[in-house]
Amino acid sequence: MIPKPKPVPQERQSSSIRDNGAASDQQFLGSSGIGGMVDSITRNGLLTTNRYVVEISPPRILAATTSDTIRNLTLRCSSATLPGFDIGSQSYRIYGPARQMPYDIVYSGQLSFTYIVSRDMRERAFFEKWMSNVINPTDYKLGFYDDYTSRMRISILDRGDIISYQSLVEEVYPKTIGEITVANDRENEYMTQEMTFAFRKYTSNFYAATDTGNQGGDGAGQIPAKSKDAFGFGSLLGSLANRTNSIGKGLFG
Repeated sequence: MIPKPKPVPQERQSSSIRDNGAASDQQFLGSSGIGGMVDSITRNGLLTTNRYVVEISPPRILAATTSDTIRNLTLRCSSATLPGFDIGSQSYRIYGPARQMPYDIVYSGQLSFTYIVSRDMRERAFFEKWMSNVINPTDYKLGFYDDYTSRMRISILDRGDIISYQSLVEEVYPKTIGEITVANDRENEYMTQEMTFAFRKYTSNFYAATDTGNQGGDGAGQIPAKSKDAFGFGSLLGSLANRTNSIGKGLFG
């Protein structure tokens, strides 16, 4: 007769499970849990969503636009979106489950921004003038593509006002001027203008930190006071330290 195995006491079994669970929790927390997350934040820092700079280069048709107008748009941009893209794919099957085969890069194609409106509504006036050169509102003739498209640069800053990332957006033009709602019960609210831009593509620049702190610090250099790019914003960003050796070297030719 085969002897029956001795049953494990319930209390002892529960204790063993609890011990194993505690060991697993300690191992988890020490490797990739709370402790690992805190360590990662301490070493690499965090970015907040309220530190950014949006620079618009006026199109060829508006080449006479003053630098003060463009600077005002940069300072009054209260919210912005970064562009994105997708990998276009289609189903392809020879035998068995189908595969999703990539065939193209598909950019999001639109960007949304919000501007705080000046007393004379110069922000809306600028964009309406720009859009009237895309399609003339009088005779409905379409302008030349290279005349009304331009470029845009969106910079993301850390808490030390050091550039961490830049998105260089190409072939940009305003597509939608949003409606503005006015009301008697909004006396203490300031007016904002929603804008939607169309674009063709963008490129990303990621700037690695040269210091180990997460609050900024001394970078590899500063943006030149007189940048050679098409924006002329050296005076605006000239005080922002830079984590790289390559910034400000004519990114826009």
